[in-house]
Amino acid sequence: MERRLGWLFWWTWFFTWLYSAWPLTVVMALAYVVVEALSVTPFGWHTAWVKAHSAANFKLLGVIVAGVAAGLVVNPYFPTNLLYLKQLFTMALVSYSTFIGIGAEWYPYGPFDLPSALAYPLLVWLLATLAGVLSFKRQGALSRTSWLMALTFLAYTLRARRQVEYLTPWLVLSAGLMARDYLAVGAPFDWRAAWAKLCTFLPDWLKQTYVAAALAVYFGLLVPAGLIHSVVGARQGLADGFSWQTLQPAATWLRQNTPARSIVFQTDWGTFPMLFYHNSHNYYLTGLDQTFMYEYNHDTYWAWIKATEGDRADVYHIAHDIFGASYLLVEKRVGIILRYVNRDPRFHKVYQDAEAIVFSL
Repeated sequence: MERRLGWLFWWTWFFTWLYSAWPLTVVMALAYVVVEALSVTPFGWHTAWVKAHSAANFKLLGVIVAGVAAGLVVNPYFPTNLLYLKQLFTMALVSYSTFIGIGAEWYPYGPFDLPSALAYPLLVWLLATLAGVLSFKRQGALSRTSWLMALTFLAYTLRARRQVEYLTPWLVLSAGLMARDYLAVGAPFDWRAAWAKLCTFLPDWLKQTYVAAALAVYFGLLVPAGLIHSVVGARQGLADGFSWQTLQPAATWLRQNTPARSIVFQTDWGTFPMLFYHNSHNYYLTGLDQTFMYEYNHDTYWAWIKATEGDRADVYHIAHDIFGASYLLVEKRVGIILRYVNRDPRFHKVYQDAEAIVFSL
């Protein structure tokens, strides 16, 4: 494998800027070093130890760590971005979904949802894994590392579905690399020789012409149908989601009729994108990640939750005294908090439309 360490440094730097999962670069490099060390022949623990501590591997890890460090320090948000490190590692280790409300992407897939969503990549990867096992000695460090990363992200995706964005490319990459090493028949590539090599492991009944024809028809119909189903499902999901105009009238009223940076007590954290999109004039209690509020102050977080769910009668105290809010925005679809707000004369209704009600405090 050719190592272009200069390019790797710059890509690691920008990856650290652009995505919070930058520790994965170190994990992937360590996985490659370990796999490469364990692949030495003839195998011996001393030989593997020497291989792992080679100058080339130290350069590889050094360049990646330097890129990460540069991305963290030479950063437009430095040093505030360093405060995010604790949150980053906590999110990776703590199952927040079991006790606080977080985004759907942090919840696990259902038992059959993942195989249904990734049927083709999973099937190809499993077949390639079988081929890799049958040709284990021919598999190189890259294919073994890619398989290990695919397995890692498969396990992580079962815990948090958002990792599917990494799982899918790793499944494809891993399958391709394992198939390449399994079918290493020389250049130019000979499809007949590769097919003949594959057939040596197939049972006789699977080699029959009618079986091959049936499989060809099956996949010829299934793959297009699956693609069409996915496209239709994606379009339907987008059509059933929030409109970009959701809460626009209420947000516009707040922008035009309230002081700059005045705090709005919103009753649903999921409304933040729409409110902020239409009105960055005000401050809001929380954005899309509830873990920040929870880690900042557990008691304050639960006070907000209890108030919005209608379990606390002292809504004014929570909104005004604890959070310092000057306005309360209540969506009518989740208006259980109104049972207490409408009884408290300290809340003054100043705006109302079909979606929301705004009160001044």
